[in-house]
Amino acid sequence: MVVEGWVEDGGIGLVQCNIRPAELPKVGCCRLAREAGRQLGYGGQGCGSGGGMIIYLPTSAANRQWLELKLHLPLRRLNTARLPSSISSSFGGAPQDSARPMGYLLFSVTVLLFTAAIFASQSPVLTATPVHKLKLNSKLLQQSIIRKVNGNPQSGWEAAMNPRFSNYTVGEFRRLLGVRFTPECERKSIPVMSHSKSLKLPANFDARTAWPQCSTISRILDQGHCGSCWAFGAVESLSDRFCINFDMNISLSVNDLLACCGILCGAGCEGGTPIHAWRYFVHHGVVTEQCDPYFDDIGCSHPGCEPEYPTPKCKKHCVDENQLWRKSKHYSVNAYRINSDPQDIMAEVYKNGPVEVAFTVYEDFAHYKKGVYKHVTGDMLGGHAVKLIGWGTTDDGEDYWLLANQWNRSWGDDGYFKIKRGTNECGIEDDVIAGLQLGCAGLNSGDHTRDFDASTLQKFTLQQILLAKIAFPLAEQGK
Repeated sequence: MVVEGWVEDGGIGLVQCNIRPAELPKVGCCRLAREAGRQLGYGGQGCGSGGGMIIYLPTSAANRQWLELKLHLPLRRLNTARLPSSISSSFGGAPQDSARPMGYLLFSVTVLLFTAAIFASQSPVLTATPVHKLKLNSKLLQQSIIRKVNGNPQSGWEAAMNPRFSNYTVGEFRRLLGVRFTPECERKSIPVMSHSKSLKLPANFDARTAWPQCSTISRILDQGHCGSCWAFGAVESLSDRFCINFDMNISLSVNDLLACCGILCGAGCEGGTPIHAWRYFVHHGVVTEQCDPYFDDIGCSHPGCEPEYPTPKCKKHCVDENQLWRKSKHYSVNAYRINSDPQDIMAEVYKNGPVEVAFTVYEDFAHYKKGVYKHVTGDMLGGHAVKLIGWGTTDDGEDYWLLANQWNRSWGDDGYFKIKRGTNECGIEDDVIAGLQLGCAGLNSGDHTRDFDASTLQKFTLQQILLAKIAFPLAEQGK
């Protein structure tokens, strides 16, 4: 059973996490406690084989948001009134002055006693009301953020009141940020792609001009009011790769992945994990957009259905009865991470086509208009996935990545944005995912030939098939 809670007293925040590590989307509880200790101060207690624990750390809205992003769940306020009176009353005497170490030592003892009491009882101790109401109902677009960005000569980018989010609250915007980052315990099992350092790469590269015959690369879509960014980034990148390698100008179906991958990818419009999306392509493939349009089955056309989309149902038949679902499938031969070295990411895009990237979004990013984005101001709101299509360097010598978002052309620079390259800005170089479309690995010639040798491809394919067969039962047979 998942149990999270937050108590604030005397400048200390306390989170209960009673969950097995394998069930936690990002990291296990004990690992999370250690990371919280490093990043936020203090640490965790009660780590055991079952993974149950308590984290205690300095109180702040930023700390709560950091934990919420790691857990991919809202933290709920712990109801101390429902605890034994001897434990509950101890929260009244915690020191208010953070400068008194003896006071914190006494409070830490209280935390340990509280931990023991929690683990001695198996009953939930949570209220039903999430704590994070601080700014969820406030307007997303703020003149104060625009002034801070545009008034900072070091920002390097321009902020504006983007029409795409003119009526959005912070809470509504957060629903769009549907990335669940690759679980730490899983990263070691994912093949990692790296490329020869001897490859000569251009100083500037744009997939739109490198492969002008591929109209999919230049399309800017709109995910609507659904946290489906993880699906868009994957499907758009795979569509581009089919065109680049087979001259197939096809648009693959976000709806298929979003609806039919189910809990194995995540929670549909509530978020998903990019690497699991690419594994779905390996095992199940993905149909065309013509076969299964985005949200057609619930009568929505993006960006409609405000204020949020429900996750569509998986129907496994084409809207055109003359098309067969199974014959409309397109597959990836493997799924892999790209090494976080910018040189490897550039080589992957140059040789194989656009990739999916996940990164952390702050409030100021919603206001991006043009320039090379760097986080300047505002709280962390969640994780987002987009398609990386190129790179370059400004006249001022600033290196950047070029990316296509899926918030329609009214956002940003006609739907695109640039972000600082080479410094892992907002984690943009940490979680880069791709796969090779079935049948093209090392078989094509031209300026952007693939150089996978047979042994590498066989290793990737075998590992990926084994992982896919564990994660995705053979549900497609006979369909």
